[in-house]
Amino acid sequence: MRNWIQTSAAFVRRYPAAWICVGIFAAVELFARIAPVEYGMGAAVFLTKHRRDLVDASGPDFDYIIFGESRSLSLLGHAPTGPENWSVYNLSLPAMGSRYYSYYLEKYLANRYNKPSALIFAGDMAVFQEGWNLPLHDPARIYTDSREDTLLQYLSHRIVRRPAQGLSPPPAAANAPQEAIWETYSHRYLFLFSPAELMHQFHGAERLFVLREAAPLQYYTFRYRDALRYFLSNPFPQAAEPLPAECRLCANSYAPMCRPDLTQFQDNAALAAGLDARYGQINLGDRLTLEQVMSYSVIRDRLVKDTQDFFNRIRPDLRPLIALLETARRAGVPVVLAPTPTVREYRDTRFYKEIEAQLPGILARYPEAHRIDFAEPHLPAERFVDQIHYDCAGAEQVNADFYRTVMPQVLRVAPPAQGRRLRALDSEL
Repeated sequence: MRNWIQTSAAFVRRYPAAWICVGIFAAVELFARIAPVEYGMGAAVFLTKHRRDLVDASGPDFDYIIFGESRSLSLLGHAPTGPENWSVYNLSLPAMGSRYYSYYLEKYLANRYNKPSALIFAGDMAVFQEGWNLPLHDPARIYTDSREDTLLQYLSHRIVRRPAQGLSPPPAAANAPQEAIWETYSHRYLFLFSPAELMHQFHGAERLFVLREAAPLQYYTFRYRDALRYFLSNPFPQAAEPLPAECRLCANSYAPMCRPDLTQFQDNAALAAGLDARYGQINLGDRLTLEQVMSYSVIRDRLVKDTQDFFNRIRPDLRPLIALLETARRAGVPVVLAPTPTVREYRDTRFYKEIEAQLPGILARYPEAHRIDFAEPHLPAERFVDQIHYDCAGAEQVNADFYRTVMPQVLRVAPPAQGRRLRALDSEL
């Protein structure tokens, strides 16, 4: 033992610079793991981390949870109050596609004693499009026939198909959109799920691709490198002053007093406080500047026309919805489909018509699932800032409709029943 200590001490004396570097790295890694450095990250990463912390926690249990995307994120949650002694928490995440929903539900249920009385799926049905469902490692499907291909099949296809392709490059038009989606939004998956959870979700070559992307993020020094740089330049961040009560009114959305210049830390702190107070809600349209809103309004007609053309080209892929319904059935959680209102001009596009044609057959196989429509499922384009997210008035209208039309029916088909033991998921989950 003494010889080992002497040898180690001699090694440290011989290479002091190396050990100093190791010590600095270890100290920074420890700091990144115990300090709330996520407050120095961009709002998109912070929101994902906030969701993960809530879902991974052992409570609280909510009577109803909302899944969806960036538009349904505008739905206000509901705290138990007086005669309305039930809770709604909005767990929507922007720009994550549709494949993760069933695993998101598994993740939530695994850490809860009581299952929710219902899962309300309020996302735009546009998330169930083919483009969000392509293999991440090979979006052009040059060597991959489907997401279920094994690694052996993928390698076999590369051996067989590669010589046939010769030196011709892959079709850029086919894979560019999906590659852009992964480059822009991959942090959603990588910050929401652990490597073990990702192993469960992906298969074959796609699993290797995702795990390769996730591996470096297990070092928090790398995961939060942008936040660490932020705190080095802002070592003593100050909390922002609370906004005046008048800022809650849509008429004051862009008043200077309601639009203070915030640091990244202050913006994320305000975001966290708002999410906690509104049970997970934030209207992303309200985060745009007045200049951005004005720019979108100038090109609104062109945006609507371009999006109409897009929805007339693409096709739906409802496999992720079926996977969510299967997971919910095994867990004994009813599902309510209540898509948030979309732009009126998109209603008659081929994509939405095909969705409407396929949904009845799917719901017939899952009688425990229900569909509840908003009183106004389509709104004029003027109620959307960028033809995706609501403006302040649009969000107010949709929330009033949700609690006046949708929630009363949800309470009727799936009444709140706190205190029920969370039934263990079977081995298929």
